[in-house]
Amino acid sequence: MQIQKSKRRKIITFQAGVFTAKEVRKKCMRNATHPVMGSEELARLVKPHQRYAYDLVVHVGLARYLRGKQREEIRAELYQERGVRLSEGSISNLCDRFLGYFEALHLARVPELRCAMEPGYPLHLDATCEHGKGGLFVCMDGWRGWVLMAARVPSEHEDYLRPWVEKTAALFGAPIAAVRDMGEGVGKAVASLRARAVPDFICHYHFLGAVGKKLFDKPYR
Repeated sequence: MQIQKSKRRKIITFQAGVFTAKEVRKKCMRNATHPVMGSEELARLVKPHQRYAYDLVVHVGLARYLRGKQREEIRAELYQERGVRLSEGSISNLCDRFLGYFEALHLARVPELRCAMEPGYPLHLDATCEHGKGGLFVCMDGWRGWVLMAARVPSEHEDYLRPWVEKTAALFGAPIAAVRDMGEGVGKAVASLRARAVPDFICHYHFLGAVGKKLFDKPYR
């Protein structure tokens, strides 16, 4: 191996703070088709061409989504505890990266999750949308409270919900039942499950709410 070049890069980590990494890259002297070798230790610490280490991404993501911290609070904590200065925009970018990494990890662990969900799961479905603004659609294991799939959707139309229902069933197996509200879109979205003899249940809360409005809304007014 022969030294090809060395590169310096400013790295910002949670554990070690801020430092400059010098990476010596080497190439094979006999065969130019062999890949250039860099530092495996540095690659485990931080993504290529990035300055923010994986441990910093995880820390920011957990602070935001598990501890409910705002961006300014996360900034202050990092500076006070680790001496790390980040802008609010950088905090937002790290939160987005955390979600991307977390989704990739979730999908990579589907076989283990599916095994842990034996002998089956009821698929609870719900979409929360504001008129004209879209919303969030969630597919959940109702027994364990595990979110299996979640997606931003423009509306509760069948065309936007059905692919996520079918993807959930493809990854985690057909559920023992589907539980949903009385919306037309989600009702059509589970048609493929009904065709496979999966029971389709209406949520009691939504059903009683609808009945209550029919029976009592006018006299109550």
